[in-house]
Formats: sequence, structure tokens, C-alpha cells
Amino acid sequence: MVIVSIRTIKILFWLVFTVTVGVYGTILFWFLPLISNAVGGLASFDMQPEGVQLCQREGIASRIAAGHQ
Repeated sequence: MVIVSIRTIKILFWLVFTVTVGVYGTILFWFLPLISNAVGGLASFDMQPEGVQLCQREGIASRIAAGHQ
């Protein structure tokens, strides 16, 4: 049986929390703008809380496909 001190648990918690926030920040402020610019300024699917209409999905998909030809 392994006994871990409270101090070690706190350090691990803050380490995991910091890494998680860093990864989320990288996605939010670096990758999502790149994706948005690649599809002509349309917002990513994940960033539209009210959902995405069919015409928006088709527009994003066609712009992505046009960029890879």
C-alpha cells in the first residue's frame, strides 16, 4: 500500500491543473483562430453554443475541402 502525503497530492493537483489550462489556452488562442482563418472567418463548431445549421456545416466543409485541393 502506497501512502502519499497531502503536500504531494496538492503539488500533483496544481501541476495537472496548470498543464490543463495551458493546453486549453493554446487551443483557444492559437489553434482556433488558425482554423477560423482557414475557413474564411467562420467560427468553429465547438465555439457556437446555439449549434450549427446545415448550411453552416456545408460551408465549413466545402471551404476546408477547397483548401486541400
